[in-house]
Amino acid sequence: VHWQDGGMHLQRVYGISFPSLSQLEVWKQQRKEAEKRDHRLIGKAQQLYMMHPHSPGSAFILPHGARIYNSLKLFLTDYYRRNGYDEVFTPLIFDQSLWETSGHWKHYSSDMFLVDGGDAL
Repeated sequence: VHWQDGGMHLQRVYGISFPSLSQLEVWKQQRKEAEKRDHRLIGKAQQLYMMHPHSPGSAFILPHGARIYNSLKLFLTDYYRRNGYDEVFTPLIFDQSLWETSGHWKHYSSDMFLVDGGDAL
């Protein structure tokens, strides 16, 4: 982002503080433990999915990941049926007006994948 009058760059800076050294040490240990559970590292190590520049933000589900996905889907479908739920599937692509109403268009339109569908049906 630039200041309008001089082209000065803004930079986001994060900080954290602790009332005591012992609380800092606890936090450091928690961060180390959390790193062991990082889904990005686990997914890669277990070959569950992969990312690719051709589809930024969307994972390619690999065979082992697909087996897990399908097992979870079967479990949930069975759970829904046993408990009287009905499934509903919604579209994956929506008209721009939805994103304008939700406020997403204002903030994220430059990063959205746009489809020119021609005239609405």
